[in-house]
Amino acid sequence: MIFIVLTLLLGGTQSQGCQPYGIRLFLGHYFSYLRNTQDVIRIVFNTEKECKGQFVLELMDNKTGNQVMTSQITYYDTQLLNMTQIYEKNETTHYKYETFIHTFKVGLNNIDIKVSTSYNYTIVSKQNSILSGPYKFDIPLAQNEQKLLVFGDMDSNWVQNYSKDTFNWLENQVNSDKRYDSIIFTGDMAYDLETNNCQQGDNWLRNLSVFTNRYPFMAAPGNHDTGKNTFYDFFRANFGALFLTEYNTQSYLNDFFSFDVGMVHFIQYNPIKVVYQNDIDNVTPLIVEQMRNDLIHANYNRDKVPWIIVYTHYPIYCSNPQSDQCLNNFKYLSEFEDLFVKYKVDMYLSGHVHTYQRNKPYYKNNIAMYKQQGNIISEYQYPVSIIEGVAGTDFGKQNETFPEAAFMEIQNPNHGVGIITVKNSTHLYYEHITVADNKVIDAIWLDRSIDTTKISNHDGFEIAMWVIFSVLLVITGVSIYYKSNQGKKSKKKLLDETITMVVKIEGRICNPYGFRQSLGHYYSILNYQSDVIRITFNSEGPCKSAFIVLLDNYTFYEYETNVIQTTGMSFCNTYHSFSHTFQIGTKYLRQNNQSNYYVQEGKSIYGPFMIQYAGLWNPSRFLVLGNMDSQWKLNNSQHTFDFLENSAKIYEQLDGIIYLGSMGFNLEDENCLQGDYFLKNISTFTSHYPFMIAPGNYDAGQSKKFVFIKQQFKMPIISDYKLDLLEFYSFDVGFAHFIQFNPFQQIVLDIQGQKILDLIDEDLRRNQKPWIIVFTHYPLQCFGISQCQLFTNKLQELITLFNKYQVDLVLSSYANIYQRYMQSNLNSFIQVIEGISGNDMNWDNVYLNSSEIAFQSQEIGFGELKIQNETHLLYQHKLSKNNQSIDEFWIIKQNREEISHFFRVTLILIMITFISQLFVIYRCVRREKLQRKFQMVSE
Repeated sequence: MIFIVLTLLLGGTQSQGCQPYGIRLFLGHYFSYLRNTQDVIRIVFNTEKECKGQFVLELMDNKTGNQVMTSQITYYDTQLLNMTQIYEKNETTHYKYETFIHTFKVGLNNIDIKVSTSYNYTIVSKQNSILSGPYKFDIPLAQNEQKLLVFGDMDSNWVQNYSKDTFNWLENQVNSDKRYDSIIFTGDMAYDLETNNCQQGDNWLRNLSVFTNRYPFMAAPGNHDTGKNTFYDFFRANFGALFLTEYNTQSYLNDFFSFDVGMVHFIQYNPIKVVYQNDIDNVTPLIVEQMRNDLIHANYNRDKVPWIIVYTHYPIYCSNPQSDQCLNNFKYLSEFEDLFVKYKVDMYLSGHVHTYQRNKPYYKNNIAMYKQQGNIISEYQYPVSIIEGVAGTDFGKQNETFPEAAFMEIQNPNHGVGIITVKNSTHLYYEHITVADNKVIDAIWLDRSIDTTKISNHDGFEIAMWVIFSVLLVITGVSIYYKSNQGKKSKKKLLDETITMVVKIEGRICNPYGFRQSLGHYYSILNYQSDVIRITFNSEGPCKSAFIVLLDNYTFYEYETNVIQTTGMSFCNTYHSFSHTFQIGTKYLRQNNQSNYYVQEGKSIYGPFMIQYAGLWNPSRFLVLGNMDSQWKLNNSQHTFDFLENSAKIYEQLDGIIYLGSMGFNLEDENCLQGDYFLKNISTFTSHYPFMIAPGNYDAGQSKKFVFIKQQFKMPIISDYKLDLLEFYSFDVGFAHFIQFNPFQQIVLDIQGQKILDLIDEDLRRNQKPWIIVFTHYPLQCFGISQCQLFTNKLQELITLFNKYQVDLVLSSYANIYQRYMQSNLNSFIQVIEGISGNDMNWDNVYLNSSEIAFQSQEIGFGELKIQNETHLLYQHKLSKNNQSIDEFWIIKQNREEISHFFRVTLILIMITFISQLFVIYRCVRREKLQRKFQMVSE
C-alpha cells in the first residue's frame, strides 16, 4: 500500500538550479514530548533556486509495493538561507551565498505504521521530470529492537581522505539495506560549514546525503559549527532538529532538544558557553533548568522508555593534558553531572576529542559505584561515558594517543563509528567498529535488570524532613497568623496609596496599564520551571527600565517586549502600543501560597498585586466568564466587574479565570481604543488572577486572524504547533486537565479542522489527570440559539472524541444566556453555556423550554468551578449582583483504586466460591463412588 503523493503547484520556475541536493532525514515531533502525529519524518533537501511549488513527494509502502496517491500532506515549506544578508552588516566577514531549503513533513495521515514501518520515497521535479530517489526510511517503534549509529568530528573535504573510509562504510551500510533507526552525530561537521564562502558547508550537504537520505540525522552542534558570528546560522537552518522556540532569547538560541527512539530517551544539549567560560549572558542556568525538567519527565515515563542517553559535543572526562576542558569540564559541567546522577542517566555520548574513548562510570572526578563482570556493567550509579570523535577530519593531529587516566577504560585513535543496540528494557549493547577493516575493537553490555533508576517519592530521609517541617510549621503558625492579618491591612493601605507618576521616555509617555496574568508553560506538557506565571502590561512608550518586584525581595529586570503597532493595517489605522511580558519561575514562588508583586518604572509604582501559585495535585477553584464588555452604557457588566474587583481587593484565593470568548464587543472598534479600554478595566482583577481565554467570534477582528488578542494575551501555546488563530492549548492545574480549542476556521471560514482534531486526540491520549475540562466559545449542542445545528454538525467529530476519552465538562458561551444541558447518556460530558457575564449588545431571546435543558437563566452572572479532589467536582452559577448560587451540580466519580480493589475482592470471593463448590462436588462424587463400592462388596 503506498501512500502519498503531494503535488504543490504554486507557480512555475526555471529548471536550472532546481536539482535537489543534500537530501536528509530527521525525526519529527512525533518522537518528542509533543507527540505530533502530523510530524513523524521530515524529508529535507536544498536547491540553488527557489523552485517554488515544483516538487512532488512520492511514498511507497515497502510491505505491499502498492502506490496510492493522495491530495495532501501535513506540511511543505521552502525557506531561504541568505548568508549574504545575514553578514551584510558584519565589519569583518562578508559572504555571497544563498540556498533554498525544502521540508516535507510526513504524518500518520500519510502512512499507516500498523501496516508497515518501511517506506520508499522519491522526490520528483514537475518542471523537468528529474527524479531524486527512490530512497528509503523506516519508522522506529518501541516494540522492536532499536539500532543507532554514533559518530562525530567529521568532514568531507577529502584533502587527506581521513573521512573517506567512514563515508564508504556508511554507504555500504545503505547499499546492504542495514537498518538503523537514527544517526546520533556528536558535533563538528565540515570544518567549517562557513569556510570558503560557505561552499565547504554546501559540499558537506551534498556528500553526506549518501547516508542521510536513509537514516535520520540527529546532530549536536559543535564548536566548529557556530559560524563566524556564533549564531549557528548555517547549522540551524540545515540541521534544525526538534528545537522548541519557547526558550529562545536575544542572547540564546535554544540548542536543547530531546526525543524517544523506541525504548531510549535521547537528550541533546549544547553547553558551549560554559565550557569555554564565555557565558556573559548567563544562559547556562537556563539549560540546566531545561535538563532538569526533561529528566523529570523522562523518569516519570521510565516504565515505557527505560533508557536515558545524553549526547553533546563536549565530554566531561577526557585525557588531553593540553586541553583546559579535559582538565576542568568536570567542574564546568558539575550542575549537569549532578542531574545525570540524580536522575540515573545510563550513557553520556560526546565528541570533540579526536579519538574513541570509553570511560568508567565517574562522578566529581572520582570513580562511581558500579559492578562489572567481563564486558557486562550493572548497578552503575553514574552513566558510562563514551567519546566518539574519530569519524575522520583533516583538522588537527591524526592517530593521537592520549595519556592514560584513572577514568579511562579504553581508547583507540583509528577512524570508526559506534553502534547502539537496545535489546530490551534491561539490556543495551554498545560496540565500536573501525571502519577501515569493519572490526569490533570494543563492546560492552549495560544491564538494568537490577533497577537502580527508580526514584522513590517516599524516601525515608525525605519523610523525616517533612515531619520536621510540619513541626516547625505548627510552632510558627500562630505568629504567621498574626503577621498575615497585619500584612493584609498594610497591603490594602499600599494599594490605596499607589503612586501613578508619569514617566517620559524617548518622547513617548510610558504609563503602564492593563496589568494581567496568565498561566505559563509550567502547567503545559513542557513543564518549564521558569515559566509559572506570566505578567503582561501595556504602555504607550517602550518603558525600557520597567521591572517587577516581588514582596519576597526578588527583583526581575529581564522581560519580553512586543511592540504592537498596526499602522496601515485595515482593522486599526493608527493604533500603537507596547506589550511587556515577564515570566516568573518556581524558585521565586511558593506552591499553594500567595505572593505579591508590583511593577516599577522609574519612580512610578503600580500595585501591589497578588500571585497565586497553583499546585499540580491540589484542590483548585476557577471563575468562569463569557460575553462581557466594559462599555457600561447600559451597565450590564457592572455587577460582574464589581464582584471581581472586590475579590481581588480582599485577596480571595482563585487559581484563575476561564474566559469563554467575545470580549469588549469589539476589541478593534474605534481604532482599537475599545480593546485598549477593556484591557484597562479588566486589570482590576486580571492583575491578580491568571486570565485564560478562549477566542470568540467578536475577537477575530476584521482580518479574521485574532491579531489583537494574540498580541495581548499570552497563553501557553506551543510554538512548534504553528497555531496562528489560538486554535488549541492545554494545561494542568490541580486534579484537572484543561483544553481550549477554537473552531473558528471550521464554523466561520468553513475550513477543515483536522489539525486541531489530531492535536486534541493526542493531548487526550497522554492525559494523566482524573478530570478533563474543555472550554471554547462555541457550544457543541444548544437549543433556541441561532446556528445551533451548524455548530453540532461542524463539531460532531469533536463530540465523538470527547465521549471517547470521557471528558467530564465542556464550557462555552456564544449566546447571552446561562444554560446547563442534560447528559445524552451516563458516559457523556455535561455541557454548560456561560455567556451572561454582561454586555450592551442586543440579543434575540434565546430562552427556550426543552427537555434537553436542565436549567437556564438570563440574569447577569458567572460560573464557579471547584475541583475538590480526584472524585468530586462542583459547578455553581451565581448572580453577579449578590453572589447567590441559582444553579449547582456535583460530578462524583468512584475512585478507580476503590473500583479496582472492589473487583479484586469480588474476583477472589468468586474464585473461593468456585473452588469450594468444586471441592463439594468432588466430595459428593467420591462419597457416591465409595457407597457403590461398599454396596458391591456387601452383595
